[in-house]
Amino acid sequence: MSFSCRRISTVALIPAAGSGLRLGMGPKALLELGGRTILERILENVEGLVDRIIIGAPEEYLPIFSQIAGNRADVHSGGDTRQKTVYKLFEKTTEDMILVHDVSWPFVTRAVFGQVLEKGVEKGAASAVTKINVPVGCCKDGKIREYLRKEDCCLSQTPQAYSHEVLKFSFSRAFEKRLEFQSLAQLVTHGGFEIDAVFIEEPGIKITYPIDLEIARKVMLMMEDLRDQ
Repeated sequence: MSFSCRRISTVALIPAAGSGLRLGMGPKALLELGGRTILERILENVEGLVDRIIIGAPEEYLPIFSQIAGNRADVHSGGDTRQKTVYKLFEKTTEDMILVHDVSWPFVTRAVFGQVLEKGVEKGAASAVTKINVPVGCCKDGKIREYLRKEDCCLSQTPQAYSHEVLKFSFSRAFEKRLEFQSLAQLVTHGGFEIDAVFIEEPGIKITYPIDLEIARKVMLMMEDLRDQ
């Protein structure tokens, strides 16, 4: 994927329209870590790296999200699935490059956002990933029939960065077959595109269940202690 010599326009999408049912604490983006909401932490790390930011929020929480976002981002209601939320936000874009980040990953640094965006601009599709240290079993109908080598696997997370053309084609391909994907990366690879992996070493804590939030808050305390030493 190549771009002309003109300046590349960029936008960040933050799909945060989930109700946080598995956590049971309301929208994940509004949870606090280290005295700030997860949404605030992400906005602080993304602001200035892209031309604008668009947030997808639950309809009933739009005023709260808008108050947090201030003039840093536009806030719109999301869909009833993550894929539909990302598409609703994507429909509001015209930028060349689109950075997407899930609020489930609160510890991503500004440096990583920049690395993924840079690789996306270069290749057309890029994702932050972490290494896997054990073989991965392929399980179907309750039976494991083969294992993939750990060297051939990675754990996909966000941020991810895609050209406008890559996402437009991938969404159209999925809608054509009425397919719903849990991961945006799955949607893109189904569209026939390869995604360049950006391996990262920082804490890859994904907040899904209450225990994840407890671990994340303990990590925050440890990080604060290290900074104070």
